[in-house]
Amino acid sequence: MIGEEIFMVNQQFHESSVLILDDDPQWLEKLKAPLEDAGFKCRETQLASEAIDIALNDHLIKIALIDEILFVPPIPTDENQRILQDFQGSGVIREIKAKRPDIAFFMVTSEPRVTSKGDINKFTQETIRLQKDTGVIELIHKEAIDKNPEKELIWLTKNILDSTSSLISKNELSKSDKLSLVKQFLEKGGAEIDNVKPHSQSLRILNIQGRFRNFVPIPVIVVDNPTREDVNKLAQLIETSNKEQQKHCGILIYNHPPDSLVRLALGKLRHECCVIIPIQFARVEQALLNGEDTISLLAEYANLYLSEIEDLFADVNPIRDACFFFNRGELLNNLQEHLLKNQSVALFGMRKSGITSLLFQFSFLLQQHPIVYIDLKRYINCADIFKYILQKLATIINSNTNKCTPNLEKLDPDSFVQQVLDFAQLLQENLAYELPIICILDEVEQIIPKSSESIEKVQDFRFFMEALEILNKQYKKLIIIITNVYPFCDRIKKLDQQDRKVEDEAFDFLEELFVPPFSEENTTKMLNDIGASMNVSFDNETLQKIYQTSNGNPCVARQIASFIYQKVDYKTENKIFISQSKEYLQNLLYHSDKLRDYIEYSVWEELKKLRFESMSFDFELLEQILRFLACNEEKHTRITMNNIISSKQIKFTETQKEEALLYLEKIGLTKRERTGDNCYFLIQLPLLSQWLRMGMTDDKIAQWSF
Repeated sequence: MIGEEIFMVNQQFHESSVLILDDDPQWLEKLKAPLEDAGFKCRETQLASEAIDIALNDHLIKIALIDEILFVPPIPTDENQRILQDFQGSGVIREIKAKRPDIAFFMVTSEPRVTSKGDINKFTQETIRLQKDTGVIELIHKEAIDKNPEKELIWLTKNILDSTSSLISKNELSKSDKLSLVKQFLEKGGAEIDNVKPHSQSLRILNIQGRFRNFVPIPVIVVDNPTREDVNKLAQLIETSNKEQQKHCGILIYNHPPDSLVRLALGKLRHECCVIIPIQFARVEQALLNGEDTISLLAEYANLYLSEIEDLFADVNPIRDACFFFNRGELLNNLQEHLLKNQSVALFGMRKSGITSLLFQFSFLLQQHPIVYIDLKRYINCADIFKYILQKLATIINSNTNKCTPNLEKLDPDSFVQQVLDFAQLLQENLAYELPIICILDEVEQIIPKSSESIEKVQDFRFFMEALEILNKQYKKLIIIITNVYPFCDRIKKLDQQDRKVEDEAFDFLEELFVPPFSEENTTKMLNDIGASMNVSFDNETLQKIYQTSNGNPCVARQIASFIYQKVDYKTENKIFISQSKEYLQNLLYHSDKLRDYIEYSVWEELKKLRFESMSFDFELLEQILRFLACNEEKHTRITMNNIISSKQIKFTETQKEEALLYLEKIGLTKRERTGDNCYFLIQLPLLSQWLRMGMTDDKIAQWSF
């Protein structure tokens, strides 16, 4: 016990645990002792990778104390022999935050002292920088604890107690409150709900429209972190609710996505004709908050889980539910860091690479912020987008307070900016929302003026972007997240209009982030976890081939898995082997209309839509390079820059070819591999190569060969 000021924590805190990461075992003990005296359970480790595993698998962890500089233990006394761990403290925080935004972080470190080397000003700057970059609640200096351990550890423990209390009051609704919201959500979706018994943790749907109707009564349970015991409990409720039906259904509302063991349990029950539908509680909250059509939302789940062909691989829509959202934790955390810095972002990547899914999960994580999501495919001019933003903000305000009506007549950029500022004040002061407002503009390519359009439309677009920048940079009340298939900022700085150019610095406020393909490990995990929910798996060779063919594009990988799943008889062992899948994997485009359409419309047609006004090349050069690579990569495993430059089929200058190759790399269609001083080029998406060759005769392919 350190001093009389430490007191026993209230009983509600006993459900929370503290994670402590430090490479020095003495510091682990020093930090753990006062926290255990205060009633906390502590889990400590010297290894960064182990700390990440603990945080992601133990949902009682609500607080983490993290050291920044982490050496491989045991730490040698000779500083020259010390080796840094793969993750340092900031990286550990990023990894955990991406999947556990409910954890509060403290950093206990000597890093500012080490880097400042006695310079007081630099020490202060390093402290501020580190706290801002990591987003920790407090940064505690080890030197301060060494000088006055009793005072500093008392202060630290009190801060942790306050943070835990804040987390419980802010983030954790009671089970009865959650159940009440779920009941409201289901009733809004047209369900008739059985009366809830006092202290019950479950509901029962007595009647409902659509596919669910064939399965009533349907039990519903609400849990935080689903376990196999929760799945078994729901299965028992299903069995006792209706024993006469051959096929049964239940709904599992969860906070944290099920792990692999829970997915296996769900898959086993599905195999036994008992379908449990997991629904993220954040979706329930957001649907109620935003006034969404819950009937359509429930129908979306029914179509996915209760269709005659039970194929969870096949869904090509953006992923709204965290249960099927994989491997974008680092990007989510990156977006959150940009939000903290008031930095607007332009996301780009291959079509169907999961950008919209990423934005849905981002909006679930940040429901304390007002969020306006706009699908720009529905709009043809910027004035209508101004109106929609104001109407959406008014809807959020009106769902909580008195009538609020935006002024949409004679709406100009100045009027728009002022109304957003007024609404932001209402949202923050009256409704306790956090600012900035998050405005997501999906498919921005739809509203960028074409060179054939009037100068007035170019100017409207410029004024629209300037208004958003003023709200972002000058007033810090709004950040923009823009999505597009191909890089955005470089192209909108110059908009040609009958030889007149609109040059504008207004677009520099956006920072571009590329959404990359999945790694092989992440692709495998995605397919294994989805397969587990269906009680089916693939052998390693099939998984490897799916990854190679899809190049890690998550949608393409799922479509390939879906195609094989529907073609192959897997029921003997509930496993698909390469001996069964090989013939389909070799000729996917001949068998699958969906994959052919993806290459033609989501890759090729999107590439043709690019605006090349500010570039030294055009689509014709990109097409020639891609055809050259496609026609030669089977015969020549290594295609060099010299092969491309000397090709008579590619009729452009050497400089243009080099710039075009760099651009194709940037957008993820080609990649270059280096061996010593040599560079080799290939198409990154094998299906694109196949598609290009399919449209060419043998003679034409021979003409393009070298």
